[in-house]
Amino acid sequence: MQKGSERRIKDELQRMPYEPLLPVERKLILGSLLLGAVLLVLLLWTTRG
Repeated sequence: MQKGSERRIKDELQRMPYEPLLPVERKLILGSLLLGAVLLVLLLWTTRG
């Protein structure tokens, strides 16, 4: 990227208002992380057995 476009992106991000996560978004993120962890453990368990 060029420095000018990086500066424009930085300025645009700084002008954006802070938006907290909605409760449903938090649940989706937590569910995705838990599902990933469970599947990782399941994968490790099945490959060792």
